[in-house]
Amino acid sequence: MCEQQDERLQQLQLQFRERLIEFSANYYAPLLAENIVTKQEVDDELERFYLKKRSSLQTVYSYFSEQWDAYYQLTQADNGCFRSLLMRLEKAFANKYDVLELDIRYYTERFNQLAFGDEDWLRLRSYFERKWYDLLAQKESVYQKQHIENLLDEYARLLRKAGTETLNSGKPGTQFASRLAWLQARQSPDLRKKMNDLLPILTKSPLVDEISRILGRRKALNKWNKFVAKTGKNQVFVHQNNHSDIVGVCTGNDLNRLMPLEYCFLSDSSLEYIFLRKYSEKALQLFDGSDKSLEYLDATECKGKEVVKPDGMGPFIICIDTSGSMSGDYELMAKSIVLAIALLAEKQQRACRVILFSDQCEHIEFDSLAVGLPLLKDFLCRSFQGGTDLLPAMQNVLSGLACETYAKADLLLLSDFELEKPDSVIEFQFTSLRNMGASVYAVVFGKTYTSEYIAYFDHYWKYAPEVVS
Repeated sequence: MCEQQDERLQQLQLQFRERLIEFSANYYAPLLAENIVTKQEVDDELERFYLKKRSSLQTVYSYFSEQWDAYYQLTQADNGCFRSLLMRLEKAFANKYDVLELDIRYYTERFNQLAFGDEDWLRLRSYFERKWYDLLAQKESVYQKQHIENLLDEYARLLRKAGTETLNSGKPGTQFASRLAWLQARQSPDLRKKMNDLLPILTKSPLVDEISRILGRRKALNKWNKFVAKTGKNQVFVHQNNHSDIVGVCTGNDLNRLMPLEYCFLSDSSLEYIFLRKYSEKALQLFDGSDKSLEYLDATECKGKEVVKPDGMGPFIICIDTSGSMSGDYELMAKSIVLAIALLAEKQQRACRVILFSDQCEHIEFDSLAVGLPLLKDFLCRSFQGGTDLLPAMQNVLSGLACETYAKADLLLLSDFELEKPDSVIEFQFTSLRNMGASVYAVVFGKTYTSEYIAYFDHYWKYAPEVVS
């Protein structure tokens, strides 16, 4: 009997799990289609709700346990005990079941009328046991289904509360706000509040959009690629073409890609200083290009097969100045940029290392924002304060680049760069970044930055609102 009870409880739990998956499919389908949530996250959320509510199924199952105990006691009794036991249960039957469902008095009278133990008596007993079993199983099934539906209604309320506006968040064509809205609803109250403050900046700021677009562009990780034939007899070195196709406009100081407009400044002696200033700040307008060179790989039996090598996507290292001079508007923008890059890293399956520095330095690593958000909670919720010490942060960056996970990473520095002029140590560190294959980007906050740092960046953006709170 215990085995039968355990089996029925397991069947009830399985029924609840299947209904939960079926019920949630329609809600999660558009979120999965828009890559706002991953299949693993859906499975994890369903599992958490299932485990949370599974214990209540034991109570539901136990609601009919006394009746099932009585049923098994009656069906396992011999004929003599069966009749006496049925007489004792007559009142309980009358309280539990309607006469139209099971008229217990009719059966007790018929058992008394029939010859004890004969064929008709035994046939009536078998019929009664089968009728009671069917009725009890039906009533239990209805009760359990109703309880499961109540649990699904509770889950639906949670879904509506957490995600009714998820698909409508943000501007068309972006999943930033939608993804964050979904994640936000599953965080602690203080983190939800802070993310609510950052979402408008994240979705509406042209600066955040441009940074995400440029840092999210595919690129070749190596200028030179080495391939060895399977036979071991040949080695092929192939040099990547330099920006063979124009894909847009960017800024920098590469004179080979200079736009015609910039030549106008250079040709006029009165405007030449503008050209030189933009050149020193890497702010010249350039044609932006992509590398699509063909390489010959001896990777199949067909020698010399021509293929297009897919471009690589490097990891991200984000280095944030959390000193007191970055508080206010700068702080909100910096946090929004961190969230945007974290979303980009997750979408493109790139590892992300976030380095926080002021008087001290610490770092956080994650490859999924669902995992990273709780780790970033302290950074997102606290106010920026303290001094600025770039040296430990750069050491942390270099140690990260030395790891295989972050080799040839894109480095993004977020700071007001209110620092002393770079000394030989800082200069050596930036040179080491270049030697290790890192691309260096920066957002320069404010107008009082130390301009000597500009030369270290492949590309940089300025953020200097008129009013800083």
